[in-house]
Amino acid sequence: MENNENKVRLGDGILDAAKTDINNRIEAVAKNLVSMFFDYLDQKVKDLPETIRQHKNNPETTQKIAKMWSEELFSHGLIPRGYAGLSDELLIHNFRQEGYLDGLYAGYALALTAMADKGVQEEIIIAVRDALRPNLFGHSYEERAEFIDLLKDEKYKWINREK
Repeated sequence: MENNENKVRLGDGILDAAKTDINNRIEAVAKNLVSMFFDYLDQKVKDLPETIRQHKNNPETTQKIAKMWSEELFSHGLIPRGYAGLSDELLIHNFRQEGYLDGLYAGYALALTAMADKGVQEEIIIAVRDALRPNLFGHSYEERAEFIDLLKDEKYKWINREK
């Protein structure tokens, strides 16, 4: 009886050798692709700060981002509809202007009610009211020194000195 285990048959191991060769070549290609990808990524990451700087310094990009930001604030109810789409500078200006006008009106109301509480004659209260009302509109936050500096004038300094 002949031992079949010792016989070499035509084609034995060829498929395994071919699979090994294909695997080795695919492995080399995959390693090469991974290296190329990361080399490309490394180069782009190096350029990324400059790209960001270019976009940051681009007024159109800045305007788009500011518009998106203010629209986001509006969607959360943090700013009025009319403010949606405004730049940060305009949003801040409008908030300051609103606060300034609200402060003027609050001061107006406090002054008139304090006079009434202290028993000042109605005619004087009405005269003060009529003198103050025109100042409630048409004044900007940037020009607030116009009112603040009044108390520094020689004519009115006594108001802050009196106890």
